[in-house]
Amino acid sequence: MHLKIERLGICELSRILFILTTLAITLGTQTAVGQPQEKSPLEAMKLELTRSFDALKKADPPVYFMAYRLYDKEISEVSADRGSPIIIQPFERNRYASVDVRVGNYDLDSSHRLVNDEHQNAEDTLGAFGVVPFDNAKALRSTFWLETEKEYRVAAQRYGRVQAQQGLKSEEDICADLSRQKPFVHSAASAWSSKEVDLEPFKKAAQSLSKLFAQYPEIEQSWTHFKIDRTTRYLVNSEGTAVEDKSLLIAFSTGASSTATDGEAISRNEVFYFNDEHDMVNLEPRFTKMVRDVASSVEGLRKAPLADPYCGPVILRGPAAAVLFHEVLGHRLEASRHKDSMDGKTFAKMLGERILPPFLSVYDKPLMPTIDGINLNGHYQVDDDGVPAQDVTLIKNGKLVSFLMGRAPIPTCAISNGHGRCGAGSYSPESRMANLIVESSKTAPEDVLRQHLLAEVRKQGKPYGLIIEQVHGGETNTSSYQAQVFQIRPGIVRRVYADGRPDDLIRGVRVIGTPMSVLQRITETTNKIEVFNGYCGAESGWVPQANCCPSVLVDSLEIEREIPDKGIARILPPPPENHENDQAVKESLINAVTK
Repeated sequence: MHLKIERLGICELSRILFILTTLAITLGTQTAVGQPQEKSPLEAMKLELTRSFDALKKADPPVYFMAYRLYDKEISEVSADRGSPIIIQPFERNRYASVDVRVGNYDLDSSHRLVNDEHQNAEDTLGAFGVVPFDNAKALRSTFWLETEKEYRVAAQRYGRVQAQQGLKSEEDICADLSRQKPFVHSAASAWSSKEVDLEPFKKAAQSLSKLFAQYPEIEQSWTHFKIDRTTRYLVNSEGTAVEDKSLLIAFSTGASSTATDGEAISRNEVFYFNDEHDMVNLEPRFTKMVRDVASSVEGLRKAPLADPYCGPVILRGPAAAVLFHEVLGHRLEASRHKDSMDGKTFAKMLGERILPPFLSVYDKPLMPTIDGINLNGHYQVDDDGVPAQDVTLIKNGKLVSFLMGRAPIPTCAISNGHGRCGAGSYSPESRMANLIVESSKTAPEDVLRQHLLAEVRKQGKPYGLIIEQVHGGETNTSSYQAQVFQIRPGIVRRVYADGRPDDLIRGVRVIGTPMSVLQRITETTNKIEVFNGYCGAESGWVPQANCCPSVLVDSLEIEREIPDKGIARILPPPPENHENDQAVKESLINAVTK
């Protein structure tokens, strides 16, 4: 059910909405004698929030805004190693809740940044608790009541400090602390059937897939893993917003490790996500190639030479390029960071200016569930502020046109575009990426892009260029307290030689650079968009997110050697698969050791 109502007075409208939505949920429901049974946590949350808000808005200092959030997570998972199960967790349920109490008003409230407290902990202004009762409305209300009491006292004390510091510091951009938002009521159909997850197909697939690693004798450790995450989210606030929806995310991950001949630890892993119950079939054939690719790459990396420091032409394949845009660009377009005077504000004052080559455009589309048939992790209908999601054009033909907005206004953008997101737990929503999509109007087929890489290598007089095929992830710093840099951790990197020698694999690579310079060095892309699905961790917790990008050619990119994970070269060879002739096994082992 979607319900949009034009703004009335906040107090009058919130009371009307709470009465209407509570009646809609409780219609036909009777409470048993004794402890009231919880049909929907949303009902209890609304009743307690209304009761507490009506009292605290008359307190001194008065509360002007409150929000309750509850994340009900059901986790099932299995793991296997060489055909044997190592984890079987049929069902684990946890609830994570938070209370947001704001004292003051929309322009200035208790969440306002304090002098010498620019990196305040979110827990200073947002209460959270992980032990939340199940299926008991009275107990749930009591839990929210006690947390609200505590958070009001914290907010009231902090608001006094905020008021005392007004006029004591010079702020570049003074704007409101919370944007005004129309109330929104949303109830989504279930993303899954009500029955418990049948783990047997996942168990069989995990065991069967893990046996594939036995064909690669140099692999020391390996695993296959399925995780099914079913989350029900409940959100209410004092403006009248009420949200209840469900999400499903299934992850298959696999990894392996070994030791290189020089004692360096080698590891590789891959993850694939899907979010539809109908996809929970044919699991083994779907992921066989993925497991084999991980295993063979580990064996290849064992023998690969260490990378040398390098600065020159590089191709980043689609998923690797997607991580580059995420770290270099995406985080710097999350507008809530601009509220922090210690933030680097790389692009904060560059609206309308060109920050990318003119053939590139960038979007964030939380309303897009798939691209070319691939599920996108960052899909949602309503953000964690209770604001309807919006698809946003961030960069058009190289020019910056917008930012990702939650409910924290900035001078150039006063309202949310539905990107206020947070993880389950002690986090307050901040503006975050959802499905970041890069499009290009200057494209070439993959083989042509490779030819252009070699041409650039010869032009610069380099012996080789690099192709980064896969990455584990990356990170960046946006604070002005440290250098504005990024780094990406590749998994598969190949050298491509100008003289025509065969490509070879290298290891120990870390990509480094600064945002504004690397973005201007992109010269061309392919015409096929690829996807890097994952989770992004930042100030507001871990949120599912997707990055979609074609392969890109960068005419100059710097790599350095990764911090070595040095161990000791192995003495013993791996055990043989066939143990029938014990004497032969012992003799071969003795011979290997004595050598």
